Amino acid sequence: RETMLMVPLLVLLFAVGATGCPAWYSDHRTHAHTRLSVLNNCHAKTKTCDATFENAADLLKEMGVQAFVRHAKTGDEGTWWPSATVPEEGWETFIQATHRNLPQEFIWKAHNNSQFVILYYWTQSSAYHAKKYPKWVSLNRHGKPNKEKRSESGILCVNSPWTQVYTEQLLEMAAMGADGFYYDHYTNPPTGCWCDYCKAKFKNETGLDAPDAANSTWSNKVFRKYMEFNTKSIKDHWDYVTTTVSEKYPNIAHLISIYKVPCANDGNLDFMKYNVLNSSFSSMAKTEFTLADRGSCVNQFKHGPAKLKDAQFSDDIMQAWGWAGSRDTSDGRMPHVWAPHIKLANESLTAAFAMLTYGCIANIDNQDNQIPNFAAYNSTYYQGNLLDPWLANHRPMRFAAVYFSEELRTQLMFNEPVAPNKQLLWDKLLFATLGAFETFVRFNVPVGIVADFQMARHFNESGCKRSNLADLGYKFVLIPMHQDLVFPYALQELKCFQEHGGHVVYVHNTTAWGDPTMRTQLQGELLREAERVVSGHKTVPPLGVPTNKSDDVAIPCQLQQNGRPIIPTSHPLKVHTSGFVDNNNPNNMTFLISNDWTWIYEAGPEHTAPPPPAPVSGLELVVHWSNTTGLKFVAGLPLEGDKQLPVDIKTQSVRITLPLLTQSVAVSLQVV
Repeated sequence: RETMLMVPLLVLLFAVGATGCPAWYSDHRTHAHTRLSVLNNCHAKTKTCDATFENAADLLKEMGVQAFVRHAKTGDEGTWWPSATVPEEGWETFIQATHRNLPQEFIWKAHNNSQFVILYYWTQSSAYHAKKYPKWVSLNRHGKPNKEKRSESGILCVNSPWTQVYTEQLLEMAAMGADGFYYDHYTNPPTGCWCDYCKAKFKNETGLDAPDAANSTWSNKVFRKYMEFNTKSIKDHWDYVTTTVSEKYPNIAHLISIYKVPCANDGNLDFMKYNVLNSSFSSMAKTEFTLADRGSCVNQFKHGPAKLKDAQFSDDIMQAWGWAGSRDTSDGRMPHVWAPHIKLANESLTAAFAMLTYGCIANIDNQDNQIPNFAAYNSTYYQGNLLDPWLANHRPMRFAAVYFSEELRTQLMFNEPVAPNKQLLWDKLLFATLGAFETFVRFNVPVGIVADFQMARHFNESGCKRSNLADLGYKFVLIPMHQDLVFPYALQELKCFQEHGGHVVYVHNTTAWGDPTMRTQLQGELLREAERVVSGHKTVPPLGVPTNKSDDVAIPCQLQQNGRPIIPTSHPLKVHTSGFVDNNNPNNMTFLISNDWTWIYEAGPEHTAPPPPAPVSGLELVVHWSNTTGLKFVAGLPLEGDKQLPVDIKTQSVRITLPLLTQSVAVSLQVV
């Protein structure tokens, strides 16, 4: 029964979502990350810079790098060009000595090589402005300056005039021809700011005084409101920055660090309040390769009681959660994922393909003193360039989505009298949420995440003329909480979604999701409930590939093994599957399949990587059509000269036999 129940479900439920980002960004998906700061590569006394600093674009080009990140501000130093936004004393020391315009030089050299350059521009601080305008400096609840390692002069508050000055500096570099901006780390600290600008703005917006240090506890409702105000201020900052720049330069990519947002149990920042990624269709999330699987995200697993350690979700699931959330909460636009500490060729290629599988940009860190590192990265960029045409202008396929209610998450965490209660949070919400996500990842169909703000997008509209979930291309939504806990705006969206042909399944929310011995059983029950809901639905979404309305494309697909669906087990097959469809021609599709990648971070002190996972045989990719009569399908391997694969065409499906899966494989499918 369990091995046969899934095919009819997939025939009914599959669709695609949009991207909507600068064309060059979509066309080149394997990037290089560099630092090469003026602070340690250029010398004011001799008025010279080191060779790698001067020739980085050419050196990266030798490895085939088409797009890369390059520092234009590392910390609180002055501008790297003679900026009109500050007097000469506000320029970096080397610039005062030479009057060189380094960002302009970076851009010219890259464009001369037909490369794209993203300028890394540190957001937090400027020593010149902190000294000249001390009231701009962010303060903690005790009235002391907020500082960071690279912001020793003090973090500048986003509610101060620094936001305007910072934006003016971006506009100067945009006029030079920058292709993108990389905004790292956080702006205002997630712990809050008590400067005069923040306190005055909070008073103006709420009529309340900012809480003093003694009352800055989670039991104080005003303090919780002040924390909400802090995240809103961050959003307002990025709204202003991206909108102002994009109005004049719409093709610039804005890569905004979402800090700890992919961490499911971090309540200080979230997709809903922090979300600026829908205000500008040139804005994408900047995140990191392992962020959702480290630090406070999983501390309660790794350092908690023995039973809780056993409840931890697999590393690949936690990482996939962070990538999918970063992708889907910006409506499918590719998040930019920084991957550091990768030193071996097989690790680099494995990491890049894993990120690409989840619709991300793979931003491989290149150490300054090793550029160009052919041994480690040449094969990654070579394969990435081969794959780019098969992903260019493609959008991620959409099938199922898990509703992640961050508003409920925050209520569960912060309604406690003393401190955030993460154990309660996992028991009441996150075990079921991550469990539902894992179910469909292991079932090897594309699965996404929807956040509260996406549920609320049409809340004030009368009737159900539109459903945002349907607009995004989802056909199936999993609700990992009791219906009584779903907020009114989400209930309205779910009602409209069903009226537009969507399917809703409420996940049985029980603490048993936190018991690995029970989780497999619950996953099987969830899949059976999903089939039951679909089978009882009278309205069947259109199937096949219509020629008149590409948004209605439904492309049901699933990775199977030995002719059967892959069912979640206590020892799962850690293979991940995704699909992408051409925006201009929905008859062109690309599928990416990745074997387990988490071995690459288990390397020892000498960075001798352990052996990769065992190859997987017997895999087949099944794509369903309403009617294949008269159609010809061609499947190939883009990374192997488009070598053709066996295709078995049935009346309502296409079955593609895959080669032995060692680490990853890309498959193209075309209707010709």
